[in-house]
Amino acid sequence: MHDLRGFERRTESMKVVRIVGAVVALGIFALLAAFTYKQGLLAAPPRQIVTDQELPSPSPPAIPLRI
Repeated sequence: MHDLRGFERRTESMKVVRIVGAVVALGIFALLAAFTYKQGLLAAPPRQIVTDQELPSPSPPAIPLRI
């Protein structure tokens, strides 16, 4: 767009640059997220199953202790 003074305004082109930059950054972020999802980097390790029962007491030692 030309101003009455004869120089061109650059506001429209700067908006386009910002929009294109935001789209590129969003695309890079999406690719990074897809890569980490496919690699399983964000997957939590399996949880250990805990029972409601008490653990059995340990067996007595095989060799008796001398006092």
